[in-house]
Amino acid sequence: MAELTVRDLAAYGVPRDALVSSPASTGNTREEAQALADLVVKRGWRRILVVTSNYHTRRARYIFQRVFPPDVKVRILAAPETDYDPDRWWKTRQGRRLFFRETLAYCRAIWELRVIASSVVPTTTVSVGREP
Repeated sequence: MAELTVRDLAAYGVPRDALVSSPASTGNTREEAQALADLVVKRGWRRILVVTSNYHTRRARYIFQRVFPPDVKVRILAAPETDYDPDRWWKTRQGRRLFFRETLAYCRAIWELRVIASSVVPTTTVSVGREP
């Protein structure tokens, strides 16, 4: 976990021992969710908070819903992103780039997780919030 993130969360009162980084080197969000799901099951956790970029929350929610066990509550929290304003993304080149990249990645996630989605009905409770 990036030291700046740890420092910021500690400033909000989150104990350092409550922060866990992704346990393995992963290539994408699906692989990270699968690695974290294994850790969650191993440690017996019943709820987690996933902090990700504001433009990435929809895809992260979709993936975590399908990869995590149904009895684990997952909350996805949008971290502010200087290069992406969800209310005006179409007004900047970078905003458009991030939007379309995420749209394609979301389609890829749907394709990659189609087998899981057809065999398991996800019941994980997921909420998405914006940081003030």
